[in-house]
Amino acid sequence: MEKIKSIETKPLSIIELADKLGKQHKNIKDLILAIREEIANHSDAVGVSYRPKTIMESRFIPAQEAFDRGMLSCGAMVNITAEILRHLGYRVKLIHGESSESVDHAWISVFDPETDSWTPYDVTRKGAVVPDTNIPKIEVDSWEEIKDQIIKDHETLEERRRERGLPKPQESEILKMEYPQIAKEIIAMRDFDQDMREKSLEDDSWDDGLDRKNTERMKEIIAEIGWPSISKVGANASTAAWLLVQHADHDVEFQSYCLGLMQEMPREEVRSEDVALLTDRVRVNKGLPQVYGTQFTQVDGKHVPRDIEDPENVDERRKLVGLDTLDENIKRMYKKYPIK
Repeated sequence: MEKIKSIETKPLSIIELADKLGKQHKNIKDLILAIREEIANHSDAVGVSYRPKTIMESRFIPAQEAFDRGMLSCGAMVNITAEILRHLGYRVKLIHGESSESVDHAWISVFDPETDSWTPYDVTRKGAVVPDTNIPKIEVDSWEEIKDQIIKDHETLEERRRERGLPKPQESEILKMEYPQIAKEIIAMRDFDQDMREKSLEDDSWDDGLDRKNTERMKEIIAEIGWPSISKVGANASTAAWLLVQHADHDVEFQSYCLGLMQEMPREEVRSEDVALLTDRVRVNKGLPQVYGTQFTQVDGKHVPRDIEDPENVDERRKLVGLDTLDENIKRMYKKYPIK
């Protein structure tokens, strides 16, 4: 019997992928979303995504190797995306900072020659949108520039996780999650929420009904499982639950109720930043001065924080809950929401 010859397929080169996507997408955001989709699809095809053991491995693994192994860590996805974009002639900065779920997070900023401006993208998130809860620390051309800082951050990783009340990702997201299906639903609701708000910045397509629909579903979820804490749904979905409640401005009583539930939780079960942001939202919605200065309005073409109680000490209060300074927050507002 004739032996059947095995056929070895050539691994997909990210440079070849870059050339293909570059021909298909001329808009930067569309290109980045296509890159993100290709990374995810390739990871699915690989079957088992390799999970880096350290931040060093995530940041410094070569882009092609990360792609071949189906890696979906923030550092790996940033490296792959940056290499593709640079091959196509785009200027890219790498950003090292923190997110709502991690004390070490990476995303990118890309220069758009058409608008003559830099725009941040978080390729780990649907829509590549950078949420307000991302806090940038350092912006560089190469991770090698801050290798010593990354090593130092890795050495203090557990201490910084404890300070922010964040469990290890594998514990919160895999081993201890009590309600994985509810977690997926909350994250999907969050993604629809963010998509709607992102699109509304471009074409005023605001949908009040989505916030009301999400609020009603959150009421049902909370009635069933209590507040969606980290041990119940994981850090990502827990913060997503907070965001959905944050946007329930049509039902301040429900926002207040959820704030009380969060305040009763052990420190490791909710993010202190989330509690601070909802505290301010509830107070503003009740006509009271905010505590942490997280809620803004526009006055005479400027981003201005709404009234703050004891404004002289606001930065001290912000520091206690893991927020950066008010001035840094204001600068980030202008970067994310430029006033035309």
